[in-house]
Amino acid sequence: MKYFKIYACLLWASLQSCEKILKWDEIESGVRFDVINRTDQSYESAKFYIGKYENNGVFVPTDSLIEDIIVVADSTSRYGYGQGHGWIVDVNKIRPNRGGFLMKLSDGTDFYFFEFSEPYNAVTYITLHIYLENDSIYTTG
Repeated sequence: MKYFKIYACLLWASLQSCEKILKWDEIESGVRFDVINRTDQSYESAKFYIGKYENNGVFVPTDSLIEDIIVVADSTSRYGYGQGHGWIVDVNKIRPNRGGFLMKLSDGTDFYFFEFSEPYNAVTYITLHIYLENDSIYTTG
C-alpha cells in the first residue's frame, strides 16, 4: 500500500508537469490579435489575412483567419485565442517575398500592417494590438 501511494504521487506529479509545458507552448506560438475599438461604432466582423507583396507591390493573401467575433464599440475583441496555439501561419507560402497582414472590417475598411521579411521569426509567435480610433487605425506589437 505504501508503494502504491508513492507511485500514485509520482504519476500525478509527472502529469502536472506535462500540463505546464503545454500551457507554455500555447502562450509562445501562433499569431494573436487584440482589436481595441475606441470608437462608438460596432463592426459585424474583422477578417485577418497574411500574404506577400509581389514585385509590383500588390498584396496577395496566402492564408486567412476568420472568426465570428463582433467588434463591439468601446471594447477589446480577441482573435486567434480560441485556437489552441493561436493562428499558425505558413510562411513558406510567402518566401522569398516580403510579407504583411491585412485586416478587413465589415464596413469595407482595409488596414495593412506589420510588414516583415526574412527571417520570418517575427511572425512565428506574436500578439499584435490594433487600435481603432475615430479617425485612425494603428498597431503596436
